[in-house]
Amino acid sequence: MGGKHEIYAVHSFLSRIEMKGENEVAFHYTYGVVRVIGRHLKTIYQQAKQRTIGVIRPSDPDDLCRAEIEVTLVVFEDDKVDI
Repeated sequence: MGGKHEIYAVHSFLSRIEMKGENEVAFHYTYGVVRVIGRHLKTIYQQAKQRTIGVIRPSDPDDLCRAEIEVTLVVFEDDKVDI
């Protein structure tokens, strides 16, 4: 399975956003959880609360902003995993 995989999570299905320390932001949707893992993620959390963020993706290795904010992993967890 090659190619790029994209998922768009509609805000109307978002039930809450949870900041877990500086290294994780969890987006709780009706169908599952999207976990954003990295460093210095407070900006992502604040922009998500204000609905001013458009895309979250892992940081490129040569991204100059990695010292300020770095996304190392985006994990999608199906809601059925917790049942």
